[in-house]
Amino acid sequence: MPHAGNNSAVTQATDDSFADIVDKNSGTVLVDFYADWCGPCQVQRGVLEEYAAEHSNVHVVRVNVDESPTLAQMYLIDSIPDLKVFRDGRLVTEHVGLADGVTIDALLLEAE
Repeated sequence: MPHAGNNSAVTQATDDSFADIVDKNSGTVLVDFYADWCGPCQVQRGVLEEYAAEHSNVHVVRVNVDESPTLAQMYLIDSIPDLKVFRDGRLVTEHVGLADGVTIDALLLEAE
């Protein structure tokens, strides 16, 4: 499975692999919808890589909206970064805009 950056705790997903990644994970999956040209998305990437390294119980997945337009349309992504939290394959909460660790903690608590 391809990974984003050098952090093996963050998985890169596409239109083709997203369902398998999210549906096969019986726990919490935090999905970051982003684009390479988006400045705040690059900041979010760093936050998520650090978060994933410190929280092994959370599966972090990144989806490039330019390379995965079907997912972007399916999840109504019109502003990025857009974080969505799935639990047992079901979307439970979301946050649009740059999120710090405290905000991510709150999202994940909401998902429990």
